[in-house]
Amino acid sequence: MDLQSEIKKSYKKEIYFGVFVVLLILGLNYSFLDKTFTNFLSGEAILDSNSKCLVEKVTDGDTIHACNKTIRMLGINTPEKKETYYLEAKEFNNKTLLGKEVRVVVGADKIDLYGRTLAYVFLENRNINEELILNGFATPYFPSTKDKYYDLFFKTFATCLESQSRLCKSSTDKCTNCIELENLDMKAQEVTFRNICDFSCDLTGWTVKDEGRKNFVFPEFSLASQKSVTIYASKEKDKFHFSQATVWTATGDTVYLRDENYNLVLVNRILE
Repeated sequence: MDLQSEIKKSYKKEIYFGVFVVLLILGLNYSFLDKTFTNFLSGEAILDSNSKCLVEKVTDGDTIHACNKTIRMLGINTPEKKETYYLEAKEFNNKTLLGKEVRVVVGADKIDLYGRTLAYVFLENRNINEELILNGFATPYFPSTKDKYYDLFFKTFATCLESQSRLCKSSTDKCTNCIELENLDMKAQEVTFRNICDFSCDLTGWTVKDEGRKNFVFPEFSLASQKSVTIYASKEKDKFHFSQATVWTATGDTVYLRDENYNLVLVNRILE
């Protein structure tokens, strides 16, 4: 065999060995590489699972800036801008967290689609995510991962309902006990309410909401006695529709119905 053939043979062996080493490293360090790839896609490094740092800024009721990261507080959803109690929820975080050293506990899903770190925020031994629910500034929100705080947060919400605080305040409208959830079809993405009273109910300005940001506000509308109304997640079927094609989470969701003053008419938790 000539010298050129020997060089080619040796070069091929080096390539094969190099590929073997790379595959071995991939196998041994998959979780590390997966984390690195996630970091690359998000454009920022993931925090340690248990980090301490100062809260630099409060964006709203469920978003703060700490550890030089944007932190989306897990397990909760607070009102958006122009919604009832938005300013109050933000002010609670300003008074409670701004300038304070907190412990940030990163969740199983570490980063959301917007590159925000998903975490629980603790001030000393206080779970601030839970306190936002307890004080009526937030409702429970677990769109994908049901972790150890799932049951706790819904129990806390039940306590909030008893205290009638802010988002947990019951409606005093005469139709509060008239409107029932007749059906929620996760597959068809349809929710139906029925008026069980012997008189019509004016639902103008009432809001239907899921656990997240999606909501439907009734236009001028009166629901006749013993009649039903369906709200679709589609613009093609009826004038009563959400703006999103998908609203209800198949793994479980909560239906909130609020009157024109944003007080609760009913809340119904639908499990998977």
